[in-house]
Amino acid sequence: MITNHIYNQYDPQDPSARDTVFFFRRGEVLIRALPSGEYRCPTVEEAGSQCLRYLFRIDDTCYFMREEPETVPEGYEYVNIRHTRTLSPHDLSFAVMTGYHLYQWYHYHQFCGRCGTRLEHHPRDRKMICSECGHAVYPYVKPAIIVAITDGDRLLLTTRPGHDIRALVAGYCEIGESAEEAVSREVREETGLAVTDLKY
Repeated sequence: MITNHIYNQYDPQDPSARDTVFFFRRGEVLIRALPSGEYRCPTVEEAGSQCLRYLFRIDDTCYFMREEPETVPEGYEYVNIRHTRTLSPHDLSFAVMTGYHLYQWYHYHQFCGRCGTRLEHHPRDRKMICSECGHAVYPYVKPAIIVAITDGDRLLLTTRPGHDIRALVAGYCEIGESAEEAVSREVREETGLAVTDLKY
């Protein structure tokens, strides 16, 4: 079994030709289907090394993002980000979702929340900094829960209207709420049930 290791600390590397570049737009990512059934995103060699923003590294591959290209490289197309969850290889699926998380953070944090000045990217840390008032903005984490509700040998799954995907009950923790309280609330909201005997 191959285990990939992500190095998510901000440690910008010089791009090599085989590193990966993400192009995101409105909930989509640029990707290519290979004859083998696997997928890949453009390499630095295909996308060019201009205006790349370092994201993270998985094993020896660095991942960058760039603004939407003027022309889409041959063989690539934009697909909905949700469709990448089941892609092969799995490390690409994980990398796309992690990259999209950072893309959204950069996209929604372009101006200082204190004084309105355009934020600048800090050269040594993963943060946006205001040159006017010094306010710093770091990526945020959203605590979440997922729970398996059992009844003997049965497992409760939920569905969304208009979707055929079944899933466990899950959701985000609200401010001041413990993980256990979030489980009870989410289960009640989604199923109307009261759960007991919570176990990690």
